[in-house]
Amino acid sequence: SDGERAGLLADAETPQTTKHNSRWIAKRWRVVAALGAGACLLAMGVATRAVRSNEAALGANEDQVKRETIDARLKSVFGISLEDFAALVRDENDVQIAGKELYEKKKQYKRLQQMERAWEKTEAAALAKAREERELDAASAPLSTPQSDLISDSEPVEALVESETPVELESSNKTADAVGEREAPAEESSDGAADSIAVLKHTLEVPVKVLAREDKRHARRKLRRGVEAQLGAIEEYDDNEEIAEESSAILPVYFHTEKSGGTSLVLHTLELMNSDNDDVLGLINRVRSEDVMLDKDLRAKHALCPGSAMFLTTVWKAGTVWEPGHPRPLEDSTQENWEQCRLLSSHTGRELLRRTTELEAELGLSRPKILMGMFRDPAEYEQAAWRSELFMYHDLRAKLGWGKLAQTPLGSALTQEELKDFGADSKFAKIMLEDHCKAGLDKNFQTKKLLEDKWTSMKDNHDAIMALAKERVMELDWVGLTHRFDESACVLAYTLRRQPLSTSDSNYDRGSLLPATLRANHPHSGDHSEGAMDPGLKAKLYECNDLDAAVFKLAETRFEAKKTEMMETLQRAISASEQLRPIRGGGEHQMLDPKPYIDCMHQAGMGAA
Repeated sequence: SDGERAGLLADAETPQTTKHNSRWIAKRWRVVAALGAGACLLAMGVATRAVRSNEAALGANEDQVKRETIDARLKSVFGISLEDFAALVRDENDVQIAGKELYEKKKQYKRLQQMERAWEKTEAAALAKAREERELDAASAPLSTPQSDLISDSEPVEALVESETPVELESSNKTADAVGEREAPAEESSDGAADSIAVLKHTLEVPVKVLAREDKRHARRKLRRGVEAQLGAIEEYDDNEEIAEESSAILPVYFHTEKSGGTSLVLHTLELMNSDNDDVLGLINRVRSEDVMLDKDLRAKHALCPGSAMFLTTVWKAGTVWEPGHPRPLEDSTQENWEQCRLLSSHTGRELLRRTTELEAELGLSRPKILMGMFRDPAEYEQAAWRSELFMYHDLRAKLGWGKLAQTPLGSALTQEELKDFGADSKFAKIMLEDHCKAGLDKNFQTKKLLEDKWTSMKDNHDAIMALAKERVMELDWVGLTHRFDESACVLAYTLRRQPLSTSDSNYDRGSLLPATLRANHPHSGDHSEGAMDPGLKAKLYECNDLDAAVFKLAETRFEAKKTEMMETLQRAISASEQLRPIRGGGEHQMLDPKPYIDCMHQAGMGAA
C-alpha cells in the first residue's frame, strides 16, 4: 500500500528493496484470493451435493428420459433392469451412492406389506371371533339341543362341511321341543321356548357348510384384490348356485422356453380355447401349413393377448419408448383386447405377466391366471439347442465366433453330419463340455428362463436359485413334459375343461416348411428324441446342468401328481354317473363329460407305447 511504501522510504530502504517487497506483498494477496475462491467453490460443491442427496445415483431428474430408455434397452437385450444392473456395480450398503429415493420407496413398500399382513390377521381374528360368538350364542340358548344329540362321536363337525344337504329343521325342532319340555321352567315354557327355538332355527339355517362356504367366498374376494390371487387360480364352483354368478374369464399364461415344444403347445392351446372361432382356427392352420408368423392377426382376433407372440419375446408398441412414469405400452393394448383375449405368452413371459398385471389394475380388470410351464430332459434339451445351432445361447455363440443369426445364419455354422453326431468324440461333445460346461456359458438354460426376472441378481447363489425354482414349479397350474406331449395335452384339456383334441396335427412341423438345407435343424415333429447320445457324455451333461436336472425331476413329479389326481376324479365321476364340476371363469363351452378325457389318455398311452 502507499502507507507501507512511505514507511519503507522513511527507513532509508533502497528503491530495489522497496520493489522486491512490493512484489512479495502482491503475491501474498493473490494467494489469499485464491484460497478464498477455493473455499467458495468447496462450499458450493457441498451445497450442491446436499441438494442432490435425494436424487438417484444414475442421474438427475432431467436425465430421467435417458434412464428410462437405457432401462428398456437393457431389458429387451439382456433381460436385466437398470436398477439390477446398477446393483452389480455399486456397494449395496452405500445409501449415498444408490440414492435415497429408491431406498425410501423400498422402505415404504415394506411398510405397506407389513400393514397388509397385519390387516389380514386382524380381519381373520375378527371373523374367527364372530364365528365363536355365533357358536356360543347357540350353545347358551336355554332350550338348545345338546351337541352330542346333533352330531355323534363318530360324526365330527367336519361331516357337516362335507355334507351336501343341511340338517333338517323339522326333526331338530322336535328334538328341541322335547328338551324344552324336560328342562324349561313352567313359567317360561311359552315365551322362553319360542325364543330359544327361534335361536335354534337361526343356528340350523346356517349350517357349518354354509359358514365355511361364505368364509371361502370372502377370502377369495379379498385375495382377488392382490396380484398373488391371480396366480394359480383354478377353482371349481362350490355349488350350483354359484354357477350363475358372473366370473371373470380365466386367462392361460404360458412361459415359453425355446426348444421345449412350446410353439406346438401354443398352437394346441389356441385351438382348445378358440374351438368356437372359425377365423382363429383358419389362422392356426395357416401357421401349421405355411412358414409365416401371424401373431398380429391372432391378437386382432383376441386369440393372443396384447404383447403376446408365438415365436418372439414380448411385443412392445412400434415406435414407442419408455417415458418417465409411463412404461412402454404393449402392442394392440386396448380394454376390449384385454377383456376378450384367450392366451398370454411370449419368450419373456414373466416380464409380460408383470406388465399385464399393471395394466389390468389401471383398467379395473381382474382375470384369474392359469400358469403353464413345459419342461424337457436336460440332455435332450442340449441336443435340441445344438440342432438349432445354439441360437438362444448368445454367450456361447459369441465365444465360438458365430455371433448373432444375422452374422452366421441358421444352416451355415455346422455341417449336416455335425448336427447329427452326438458321440463321445464329436464336435458337439467338445464344444458342450469345454466351452459350455467348463466355461459356464449358457448352462442351466431352462432354470434361467424359469427365473427370468430374478436370474441376474441371484445366478451365483445356488441354494436361493433352487428354492425359487421349486416355488415357481409348484405354483404352476399345468405342468407339461416334452417327451410326454400327448399326455400333457390331455391334462391341459382337463385343466381348462375343454374338449380334448388330437395332437397328431398340433405339433408344429416347421422342418417340412423349410428348404432342404435347413431341415436338419428341424428334424422331426411329434418325437422328442434328437438321436442317440453317448451314455458317458449324457451323464456329464446332466452334471453340468445340475439345476435343470433338479427342476426337470420336480416337474416330472408334479406332472405325475396332477395326472393321478385327474384320473382319480374322472374315475369317481364315471362310477357315480356324474358330470365334472365346472371351473370358475371357464365360460360356456366347458366339457364336463369325463369320458372324452379318459379316451384322450388311452390314445396318448397307445401312442407312447
